[in-house]
Amino acid sequence: MVWFAFSYGGAILGYLAVNAAAARLLEERYGYFVIALTVSTVVGQLALVGVHRGGLREAARLQPDDLDTLRDLRRGVRVVTLLTLPLAAVGAAGGTYLLLGDVTPGSRVTVALGMGVLVWLGGHQKLWANYLRGFGQVRFASLLEGRSGGSIVSLGQALAIVAVLLFRPGWGLAGALAALA
Repeated sequence: MVWFAFSYGGAILGYLAVNAAAARLLEERYGYFVIALTVSTVVGQLALVGVHRGGLREAARLQPDDLDTLRDLRRGVRVVTLLTLPLAAVGAAGGTYLLLGDVTPGSRVTVALGMGVLVWLGGHQKLWANYLRGFGQVRFASLLEGRSGGSIVSLGQALAIVAVLLFRPGWGLAGALAALA
């Protein structure tokens, strides 16, 4: 319980710092940041097509000599990592590019690429955290993905967004999404 509280508390503090730094960096465009973060999370979750949850259950029941189940788990992960997540990331990037209208062309491409990378990496984060949990690595999985995203991830994102805020504030939304990715 102490380990979970530590990880969860770190995640909450990290995401508080992410949002505070992003709000300060983006000011009137902060709403776009929140929308991008929410959409990338939802699309990444949908692209997993349940493999992360099924893998969690199957990995937890896996016997050391059960090679057939291990092969099935591997197949599911391969389909997601080689097909659904990349397609979802490309779709999110393309959709973002088409929906953005009032930004400079270079920034438009960067924001679209940032959305694609967020979908792809967010899906991988959730996938691997669930598999780690299923294989009994609960502490490490909690650092990657607590209920709010995991303290390692959130604190790293906070540091990156603060760096953009301090050193390259002109990068705006594109810089914030790149830092988040």
